[in-house]
Amino acid sequence: MRKSDYWFFESALSPAMCAEIIEKHSKNLYKGGTVSNDMEITYDNSSHRNSEICFFQDQDLYNFLNPLVNTANKSGGWNYDWNWFEPIQMTKYGLNQYYSWHKDAFQVTYGEKHAKEWRGKDRKLSVIISLNDSKDYKGGELIFDNRLYERDEERHLNQCECTQYKKQGTVIVFPSTLYHKVNPVTEGTRHSLVIWCLGPPLR
Repeated sequence: MRKSDYWFFESALSPAMCAEIIEKHSKNLYKGGTVSNDMEITYDNSSHRNSEICFFQDQDLYNFLNPLVNTANKSGGWNYDWNWFEPIQMTKYGLNQYYSWHKDAFQVTYGEKHAKEWRGKDRKLSVIISLNDSKDYKGGELIFDNRLYERDEERHLNQCECTQYKKQGTVIVFPSTLYHKVNPVTEGTRHSLVIWCLGPPLR
């Protein structure tokens, strides 16, 4: 896998910041959702995804992440035109919970049924933040694969574990078209944040 398939900032958030986020938002968690190609959301646990999630907005966190995303966007060589953060998703993976292969980018642009600020925009960049250290759980590895075909489940020629994720507070930035998954957690609990960066469609 090319180095520029993702960019990371090790331990960017302090342990205190991570603990505060978990404490503040864990009471709002509900069963994780799956997203279809037409962007209709069904909140349930499925064979594709098993987790607990909640959404929130935090302008201070957006302000903190903005320069990191811009640095990653340039350093990774992607140079996407982006101008908006979606609401932040907090995800909890407990025993045997996981997220199978997927990409965050949709096949269609956000339209009239979505928030005004999202309309006419696509997901360009994804941000994942590790809220607790891997010593707190086993399994739950973040795996990337830059394969080209959505249904090609047999070919994983470029799989790469994102080992940097294992440190608490690390921020991972990558194109939303990049396939990735979270392996099942076999012990403990894994907490993370996911934020999507939006911008006008590619031209």
